[in-house]
Amino acid sequence: WGNDVIEFASDSVDYINGEYDTDIIQFVTTEALDFTASTLAYIDNVEIFELGAGDQDIKLDGTNIADFVTGTNSVADNATYQGKKLLVIDSTAGSDSLELVGFTDTGDTTTINGGSDSFSVYYDSTNDVYVATDLTATLS
Repeated sequence: WGNDVIEFASDSVDYINGEYDTDIIQFVTTEALDFTASTLAYIDNVEIFELGAGDQDIKLDGTNIADFVTGTNSVADNATYQGKKLLVIDSTAGSDSLELVGFTDTGDTTTINGGSDSFSVYYDSTNDVYVATDLTATLS
């Protein structure tokens, strides 16, 4: 319990529950993960996806975010997005891509947990959820 870092490999993970505080899932292999088309894993109480070693192609919609981020959080330094359901997608290595289904670009940016990197903020009004990412997201 607490600030957890959980390594994700889609062929060996069924359920992830971060529980309390700020929890990170690290993606560490090259793979395409379409969370909108199938249930790759049941994920609860996670605030940050860290796209690490390898190249990850991630596809998400607002329903996914509502399932993954089951409570509000304060990881965004921009006060507008504190206390919101917000998932951070942080590309730390490799050549990653992100597709967000049903989201719009808010035009805002934020840093995360006092860091210096800038993250663009996207919003899904149907599910009232946010994504902050350092990738240029494809919106569909």
